[in-house]
Amino acid sequence: MRVRPQVAGWVLLIYTGVIVGLSQWHFSPASVQPPVVNLVPFWGLGQSLSAGGLAVLINIVGNIIAFMPIGFLLPLWHRLGRQGRNVALIGSGISTTIEALRWIQGQRVTDVDDVMLNTFGAVLGYLVFWVLTSRIFRSINNNRSENII
Repeated sequence: MRVRPQVAGWVLLIYTGVIVGLSQWHFSPASVQPPVVNLVPFWGLGQSLSAGGLAVLINIVGNIIAFMPIGFLLPLWHRLGRQGRNVALIGSGISTTIEALRWIQGQRVTDVDDVMLNTFGAVLGYLVFWVLTSRIFRSINNNRSENII
């Protein structure tokens, strides 16, 4: 089964638009906070982890999982996405754009830790893609060699 690059590109574009849109959405009026900007890596994560709670886990895991499809779709869409470095740069760029929009709005927390977690999620998605495709190709090649004998 072959995924057409155009289909992967459209899915990637739509998914990225949804992620950007959801990241700008205010879930409730009570969640509106004064603008907060954290540019110190791991400071926000440390504060969140020390506070504990399920919301912290959801925030950390959610930031990672939200960007995994981007890392998975990039190599399906374009050959530049077949290098982990490029996936990390594109994931980081999308996440930085989201955080910049939050900063411009001035009503949400802008956090460098979110950029790091999102970038990690994109790279993790890329690694899942790489593992799955290498196993699929290995399986196909094994089947071909068995049919030849």
